[in-house]
Amino acid sequence: PAPNAGAAPNPALAPNAGAAPNPAPKLGAAPKLGAAPKPGAAPKLGAAPKLGAAPKLGAAPKLGAAPKLGAPPNAAPAPKLG
Repeated sequence: PAPNAGAAPNPALAPNAGAAPNPAPKLGAAPKLGAAPKPGAAPKLGAAPKLGAAPKLGAAPKLGAAPKLGAPPNAAPAPKLG
């Protein structure tokens, strides 16, 4: 009889290496760089410079209102031909 080597080794049992190693290494999740660096928020340049508001040119110049030409000239009533 063939020597009994403590029963035949089961070939279907691949050596269990403490379960299959997880191929996707977890780096403690994606490294957080203290969140996106905030440069003290967008630098404020003392707000947009105000040039004493838009310069006022004494308001739009008034030309003494539209010149009146002594009313439209009356072309003398149309001549009556008899």
